[in-house]
Amino acid sequence: MSARHQFLDLLWSFVILNDDELAEECKDVVRAGTWLLYEEVLSGRAMGSALFAYWLLQEVETNPARLERLLQVARHLLPEDLS
Repeated sequence: MSARHQFLDLLWSFVILNDDELAEECKDVVRAGTWLLYEEVLSGRAMGSALFAYWLLQEVETNPARLERLLQVARHLLPEDLS
């Protein structure tokens, strides 16, 4: 597993904490790097990392249309089962 994949996995674990207040603070930090997450999905480097980046975007993206457009453009770069 690449360092990038491990980092995104760790970041994901912070965003889905049971502590809602802390999870929101983590989401705020992740939002600052939103465009890096888009780049990760669109890069085609690794499907696993793209999936974590997509999941993070689902949690933090404030513009649902942008996320929908990403899925239209990059669907082939993500696993068939996004759940």
